[in-house]
Formats: sequence, C-alpha cells, structure tokens
Amino acid sequence: MPDNRIAFQLTIPARHRCRTLCNSPQQRHIDIGSSKCKSKQPEMISIHQDKCDCSPDSVCIGIVNNRSICLCPLTKTSPQCLLNSICQMKPCINGSICVPYSERFSFINFTCVCQEGFYGKVCEHKDVQIDILFSNVPIPQVLLVHFITVRKFQLNNVDPVPIRATMFKKIGFDQNTVTFFMSLPFHLVFSQIENQFYLTVLQHNFTSSEVIPTQIVSSEYC
Repeated sequence: MPDNRIAFQLTIPARHRCRTLCNSPQQRHIDIGSSKCKSKQPEMISIHQDKCDCSPDSVCIGIVNNRSICLCPLTKTSPQCLLNSICQMKPCINGSICVPYSERFSFINFTCVCQEGFYGKVCEHKDVQIDILFSNVPIPQVLLVHFITVRKFQLNNVDPVPIRATMFKKIGFDQNTVTFFMSLPFHLVFSQIENQFYLTVLQHNFTSSEVIPTQIVSSEYC
C-alpha cells in the first residue's frame, strides 16, 4: 500500500492530571503529566538516532517489530530514507515547497505548494494582485471579496449564470489596505463589509499577472 504524508499539530501541556481510564495499570510520566495504558499490541520503542538504520538526514522516531520508523525529509524516500525523491531536483520555483507523492510514485510525481501570489504546476505563474485601500468607509475586522466572471452567451445556454468566487481576509488593527491574489479570470469585484456591498473592480477583459490598485469608497455602494 502507498504511504501518504500528513501534517498535524499537537499541543502538549506542561502539567496535566492523568485521567486515562485503563483496565490494566497505567504508566505515568510525572515530568510531562502524560499517561498511557499498557497493551498487548507491539509498542513503538524510543531509540537514539545512532541506533537506527535511517539515513543521517532523516529522523528516527522509534522501532516497531525490529523495524526502524524513519521520518524522511521531502527530498528523500524509501523506508530508510536512502533514495532521492523527485524533490531532490528542486522542480518547484518562486519559493514554493515540493511534496512528493506516495513512496511508490515519488520518483516521478510531485505537488508544488505555492507561495501566496503564484500558481501553476511548478508555481511558475503570478496571480493577479489586487491592492484595496479603505477610503472614507469604516475599516472592518474581516473583509469579504466576491469575484464575478461573466460567461459569454451561447446558443445552447440562453441564460448563462455568472461564476462567483469568494475570498476573505482579516484586517489588522492599524491596517488600511489589504491585498488579494486571484488566478482565475474575473470581470467584477465586489467588497462586502457586513451587509453592504461596494463595487471595487470593473474590467471588460481579464489580464493575468497584473497589479490592480483600487479602493473602497462610499460612492461605489450598491
């Protein structure tokens, strides 16, 4: 079976009362306040890095059934992280992160996690950048922006429905401008402050990779 990478965040308090209920006696670590139940299943045994057979640039997190469990960097693959993955070639650009597919396909397939403002297979394209200035309108804590794409009339579709994409961003306390990035074509942009809408951008032709400075003014209230 192929292995897939997952990301998660753990929050471990410094001190906490052990409340785990077990049928067998508990094992408790006083220094971190954690506890676990004894089980007949194979347990992961903590071991020093120098006692593992993982590659030097990987992290050995334990041993199960006499097999090292290795945490590979994104540029390595295989159970012991001994083989180079496709990410070793650094195919992603513009500060993006290369993530190989499962171990079986990590030599040819990968995904680039693009930085904000870029898109594409290897993040080679720039998004349209929209810089919005708040002018004589109250600055909200959160701004919603609706991108509207007008579809062309076609004979087989007498009433084409426009396409809408919505994004939002939090506004800092001392911030009077906000920037949005969009890779999809659009013709209209409406900014929403609570239940009020303002026409922010109007364009007949979409141009990729351009920078659009605009502002929210009370006169553009819909």
